[in-house]
Amino acid sequence: MDQPTLIDAARNGDDAAFRQLTAPLQRQIRGYVLRMVTHPDDADDILQDVLLKAHKGLAGYRGEASFKNWLFAIASRECIEHLRRRKRWRNETQLDTQTASYDSAELVDQSTAVHARQDFVFSIREHIAFCFSCIARVLPPDEHAAVMLREVYEFKNREASKMLGLSESVFRHKLAAGRKAMIAAFADLCALLGKQGMCHQCAEIRGRTARGKRGEAVSDVALAATDPEVALQKRLEVVRQADLADGTSSAWHDLLFRFMSQLEEGYSHPRRPAPALA
Repeated sequence: MDQPTLIDAARNGDDAAFRQLTAPLQRQIRGYVLRMVTHPDDADDILQDVLLKAHKGLAGYRGEASFKNWLFAIASRECIEHLRRRKRWRNETQLDTQTASYDSAELVDQSTAVHARQDFVFSIREHIAFCFSCIARVLPPDEHAAVMLREVYEFKNREASKMLGLSESVFRHKLAAGRKAMIAAFADLCALLGKQGMCHQCAEIRGRTARGKRGEAVSDVALAATDPEVALQKRLEVVRQADLADGTSSAWHDLLFRFMSQLEEGYSHPRRPAPALA
């Protein structure tokens, strides 16, 4: 069945049609949510909430936006509400985590096990995407969403503003503020962008990885630029293409996301069962 037919069937209570309608989009929605909330278990829970709310709200969907955009709008609201209940991360979170990770025997053991997996390869591109999401956690949630929707997922201003329930002028203001904050944070932190950067995680982590699992060399991912805007664009080109949720380094980055959340927010994540659609 085509999408309009599936939508009509799902509105009339056909759960199989709803699953067929949403299945092609779930991976992309979860990837977006993970980049927003930086915790894989939270991302799984929020994805279930998005599907449940979409299922319940389908009667009110009138097709003003594409079905994909409608799901992204629900996901954005869920992420923003979630982030407003959490602490915003500090600019120093990345460096503090790097130091604390050496002292965590549990994280070291878990990392060793993940690195030994046959499917693990360290991807500097995925690590750049990981770092981008971590830095974005310093932003207010609506600015965070504006940056992700426009700069990473490349929705038009008109589409993204509607997803966030904002006028285009307000959206552009939040996007500009988020971009400015990200540029400033990376200028002080990332050694790939400038000589003054304090963080050398990409090179250090790759150097500690077994030779057959190191992936691309750091020098192959050139990000340095004298113009801060150009440097951000270089980074965004990498971030857009990297598979943060399901790539060759994703299991290890999930470990780091959990570890950073515990350090920065001090909470233990309660797992909950997925809700039934009916």
